[in-house]
This record gives sequence, structure tokens and C-alpha cells, in this order.
Amino acid sequence: MGVRKDRRGFVVEFQQGGTRVFRRCPPGVTTAQAEALEVRIRRDLFDRQGLGKRDDINSHGQVVGNETSETDRPISIAFLWDAVDGLIELPDVGDGGWVASINDSGQAVGYVFNFAQNNALAALWQDGVFYDLNQLLPPNSGWQIDEADGINNRGQI
Repeated sequence: MGVRKDRRGFVVEFQQGGTRVFRRCPPGVTTAQAEALEVRIRRDLFDRQGLGKRDDINSHGQVVGNETSETDRPISIAFLWDAVDGLIELPDVGDGGWVASINDSGQAVGYVFNFAQNNALAALWQDGVFYDLNQLLPPNSGWQIDEADGINNRGQI
């Protein structure tokens, strides 16, 4: 992981699982700004305390993952990270969630916990908003979707 410069400008490079990821800095970025971005990526994604896990990354460098909180009742918190906004907790129904995948449009899928009803709900997060995928099913279909494991760049889950 680190900052390197090529003929087009600065690139921040980091490892996600077994994949090397490159984040090109905008034109005009100084060495200090590129190094600050590298520090922010390392701090937000790799130096966090607890049981954090990065699960997926899209071609724009947006990363989704999950972190277990250290409380009397452990709860999984789904997050999105990008170089502009940093680390953002994804909304849920109050009992935590798990994010599995993100596409190049920034749509992420997974599930949220609903302890009151003792179940999980398949989730789509888009533009920072949580959607219960069961609400997209036809009424009286008899179907219950508990989780979504992947989303492609066409938005197909």
C-alpha cells in the first residue's frame, strides 16, 4: 500500500483481500494531498479496531464491509467507504446489518436484522437509503427474501 506517481498523476494503491486496488487522485493533487488520502484509506479501512471486514470494492474505489460492535449484545454494522465521504454507517431497522456486494453505480446489497420479528430482511442500499427488497415483490407472492449476496452493474440482484 502506498502512493506512487506516474505520468498522469498520483495513484494510491492498497490491498483488498487478494486484489490490489488503485485509486487515481484527481488532476492537480499535490504529493501531500495524495499522501493524506493514503493515510485516510489506511486509517479508515485497515487500522480500525474491532472485528471489521472489507467485503467488496467497486471500480470507483468504494468499499463495503461489516464491523461487529463491542457491546453486551454484539451487533454487525454495515458500512460504505469512499475517498470523498470516508466511512459511513449504512442505515438498518435498528438491529444491525450485513453488506455483501457493491456495484459500480454504488448500489449495495446484503441484509438487515429484525430481532422483533426474529428474521432478516434482504437489503438494497442506494444513495444512503435502505430498501427492503421484500417490498418489491408482488403482493401475496408467498415469497420472503432473507438476504442478497450480489448485485451486478446492471442492478440485477
